[in-house]
Amino acid sequence: MNRPPQIRLIHLTGLLVLSSGTRREAEIELRAATEFREKIMENVTNAIYTLDRDGRFMTANRRTADITGYPVEELLGLPWTVLVADEAQLEEIHPRFLRTLAGGDPITNHEVSLSRRDGSVVIINFSISALSHDGEIFGVVGAAEDVTARKRDEAELKARADELSRSNAELEQFA
Repeated sequence: MNRPPQIRLIHLTGLLVLSSGTRREAEIELRAATEFREKIMENVTNAIYTLDRDGRFMTANRRTADITGYPVEELLGLPWTVLVADEAQLEEIHPRFLRTLAGGDPITNHEVSLSRRDGSVVIINFSISALSHDGEIFGVVGAAEDVTARKRDEAELKARADELSRSNAELEQFA
């Protein structure tokens, strides 16, 4: 492909910016791309984070801190495994994490119970995918949603439906 020499590609955390101007214009575009990424990270309703090959948090947004109860500064360097509340869930998900790091399939829409900093437990639905640079996987990027309230509401609805079924069965005995 034949491009004019002044056109260059700037790569920043997954964002590609085509620049056709001077170094100053490229710096302005780079700042704009950085600000765009930061605004997304801080304003999305889901947790977004990256983990290194050892499973330690490299980055985390404010929503990750909200869900876990840990300030972002305390999350950085913390292994994700210490957050999993249920040992059986950890034994199931850890090998899948390692396979993703080895270039295997991403983990998508998986529910797990997390222990928050205060000891309370929340249920999250999360997905992760490998991160690579020049063909070498260096970690994973993930997104998670707190589904605790939804799970509680589903359980209440099921309990009400079961109670209604029992009541209907009792009424049918008299009919």
